[in-house]
Amino acid sequence: MRQIISIILTALLPLAVMAQPKAGTISLIPRLGVTLPTMTGHPAAHATVVITTPVHINKTLSTTDNRRATGYHFGLDAEMQLAPRFALSAGLAYSMQGTKYEDFENDTKGNNEEPSIKVCDMKLNLDYITLPVLASLYVADGFCIKAGIQPALCVRKKQEAKISLKEAGIDLNRELDNIRPLDISIPIGVAYEYENVVLDARYNIGVMGMYKNADTSGLSTAQPKNSVFLFTVGYKFKVY
Repeated sequence: MRQIISIILTALLPLAVMAQPKAGTISLIPRLGVTLPTMTGHPAAHATVVITTPVHINKTLSTTDNRRATGYHFGLDAEMQLAPRFALSAGLAYSMQGTKYEDFENDTKGNNEEPSIKVCDMKLNLDYITLPVLASLYVADGFCIKAGIQPALCVRKKQEAKISLKEAGIDLNRELDNIRPLDISIPIGVAYEYENVVLDARYNIGVMGMYKNADTSGLSTAQPKNSVFLFTVGYKFKVY
């Protein structure tokens, strides 16, 4: 039995050594995956309904019941192996973030003249160009833990919803001018590599408030921050 175990270990040892990149290796890793974003602090969202006929209505509805949305993420990382167990990477990616809200409606109790108004599928769509810089520590062959910093530039900031008024429907679609163009987050995560395929799971912790001026944002008097779970699959190939 000991001889069999010795033979197996002898056969697997070269594979374990090969699984770890050599120091000085430079690799590229294109990635594709999904985001599960939301915003901390339950930021309020407002929908204003203005109708002149057949009855005059000028009403603003609001909610703070936000939850995680779903988006896409794609990009490219460049990684340099500084030591057998330590690497640094820098990336460029497009990441869909933001939050969405539970449906909500106005309270028409005791007011027969006011029609029922319901706001459905409200979303705050925030898309970013991200530049993650991470340090990776390999704790086992093919498996690493990572952390770093991620500046990001907001390139899309829209609020969308569908408003139901009796049998009529209104699409709400507006740009939000008060979202800060720059965001900073701290990504932490783990990754596993097998035969050049890299599975990566991260949590991006927002450290910068979302609004230029929280008191006049029209959305919230608090300063919510991005909170994003990110899952990607990539393919790692050596270029040097």
